[in-house]
Amino acid sequence: MAAYSVIPNAQYGRGFHLELARQRVAQLTEVTRDEFEIHVGDARYRIDTASFSGTRFRLLDENSRVLATAERPDAISPSYEVLANGRKICEIQPVSTFGRKHHVLIDQNIVGLIDPDDITTRTATAQLPDDVELPLCCFLVWLVQQRVR
Repeated sequence: MAAYSVIPNAQYGRGFHLELARQRVAQLTEVTRDEFEIHVGDARYRIDTASFSGTRFRLLDENSRVLATAERPDAISPSYEVLANGRKICEIQPVSTFGRKHHVLIDQNIVGLIDPDDITTRTATAQLPDDVELPLCCFLVWLVQQRVR
């Protein structure tokens, strides 16, 4: 299990970077209200909103290939289903109705936790399985940050 620190890039805005053992490993920046860029080393990825209602988001590679999508059943649902290659790879669900913590589940088993520390600082801790690639880690954290901001 990898324990990432989620650090905001600035006091205002929705960008952040991930640190692992105090080393920056990925950065997410806001391009527009509905589009974000992820930088992992020299590689770039994009997150965009794929629905008018804001219930479907996509993670794209440099060539605009869809790597993953996240969908909420409806506009008020706090949960996401994350798919890659047309199959469900995980779910993100809040731990409680009004809480900020979210579990990452695979086949109904808890495999990770994304825990926003404080609403005033927008820092968080993300505990995710070691085999989850950094762009997907950023995507999962971003989904939770969008819900709790």
